Amino acid sequence: TISVCLCRGDQVVGRLNVGTLGSTRHFNDDELALLQGVADQATVAIQNTWLFEDSQRQADELAHANQIITIFSQVAARIEVVSQLDNIIETMGRELKALGIDSSLATLDADGQVLTIRYVSANARELAAMEEIVGLPMGNYKLSYENFPLFAEVIKQKQAIFIRELAPLIADILPDSDNQLLSRLMQMVNI
Repeated sequence: TISVCLCRGDQVVGRLNVGTLGSTRHFNDDELALLQGVADQATVAIQNTWLFEDSQRQADELAHANQIITIFSQVAARIEVVSQLDNIIETMGRELKALGIDSSLATLDADGQVLTIRYVSANARELAAMEEIVGLPMGNYKLSYENFPLFAEVIKQKQAIFIRELAPLIADILPDSDNQLLSRLMQMVNI
């Protein structure tokens, strides 16, 4: 039995083991050279496959990003023709929902002290369950620093945030909730 490295430069991608079962076989130098050539070709093929898979993954990610850009461009175009704030929010929420994207939309007052939830795309059953778990109505609800400590964290983030990053803060805000209810809420909002 002989084992040769599937290597290219310093990168090891595996090993090629060759032998005969049940008997002893001695390989000569020519066979070893041939085997090393096969191993070298296999290494190149493996690395090319990895490069192709990586390129395919990047192409898929780019296609997904382009799809999202297109979706949001379509939503923005529909919003431009609406003039009143509530109509803009309702239009944006409906358009996102039509594209299969759940959302909630809120606006901050001019003083930056109150955040008002103006739209939630959840269906009535999901909305009622969220309201029950949180103990707060979700539609047209005004959130301030005093009644919603998470408000400060959400507002100070000027870039996109993943709600799952706020999960520990949500748990602190709802300390009286049992873990099952909190888990259910976080599952409902995809945390």
